[in-house]
Amino acid sequence: MTWDVVIIGGGPAGATAAIYCARACLKTLIIEKALVGGKLTKTLFIDNYPGYLARNGLKLSDDIHSQLNGLEVPVEMGEVTKLERHDNLWTVTTKGKKEFKAHSVLITTGMREKKLEIENELEYYSKGVSYCAICEGNLYTGEEVIVVGGGNSALEESLYLSSIVSKVKLVHRRREFRGDEILLRELKSKPNSEIHIPFRPVRVLVDGDKVRGLEIENTETLERTELPGKAVFIFIGLLPETDFLSNLGLERDERGFVCVDHNMSTNLPGLYAAGDVINKELRQIVTAMNDGAIAAISIKNYIKSLHQGEL
Repeated sequence: MTWDVVIIGGGPAGATAAIYCARACLKTLIIEKALVGGKLTKTLFIDNYPGYLARNGLKLSDDIHSQLNGLEVPVEMGEVTKLERHDNLWTVTTKGKKEFKAHSVLITTGMREKKLEIENELEYYSKGVSYCAICEGNLYTGEEVIVVGGGNSALEESLYLSSIVSKVKLVHRRREFRGDEILLRELKSKPNSEIHIPFRPVRVLVDGDKVRGLEIENTETLERTELPGKAVFIFIGLLPETDFLSNLGLERDERGFVCVDHNMSTNLPGLYAAGDVINKELRQIVTAMNDGAIAAISIKNYIKSLHQGEL
């Protein structure tokens, strides 16, 4: 079977594009390696989504999945490892060696968490080191935990953790925070929160198979100290999920984000990208959905022109 479009990634951008493509009667397939909704599934509350004063991310993901099911859009579970184009057709290959043929492909793979690259970080992943407070925070109810980062994610996750742990200790390497001031003020108002600035993480402290804290270094005095905690939650930024695209000659910026025009078209025919994976300034749920809708219309026009023999 040849699909009109294969969408790689089922987050807000990919799901929105799938809805628009399905409504345009295009044969549409989503390939998703985790859960439909992407990082929505790891977001406790969304309070900047129009029409809702507060929205649970997992519930929104469930609603999106239900909408896709209603439109009979299939979701193939798998991780894409290769993308190739021959004879005006794209071949999408997953880790399980499954191949899918398509006239067009939409990349909506989003971003992955940056690592600190310090001692014991990877070895103790999911054993006290985490990149998702919503996923693993409840394991440390009533305990002291450490959060690393200075953006909105670090502040939001610290606020969430403050409601279930005995103490949350936020570590940031600068005196200024990149996150919203309203979030910082709210965190400072919590009696069980501590803010440690300007400190950088040196190594995760462990005892046997458990995390016992974080060694930190003052970036001004270079003095080191040990911060006790049963878990270390890391939120220091995100990187584009574009490693599988390296063999294509696809135009990307210096950070690896996909370059697109105003139609979400890349420099390769029939290949589009949308959402957090593209080179843009603002990355929000609503902007990802906007990108997905634009990409879908571009894909519809592309498929129509193929059928008319214009390309």
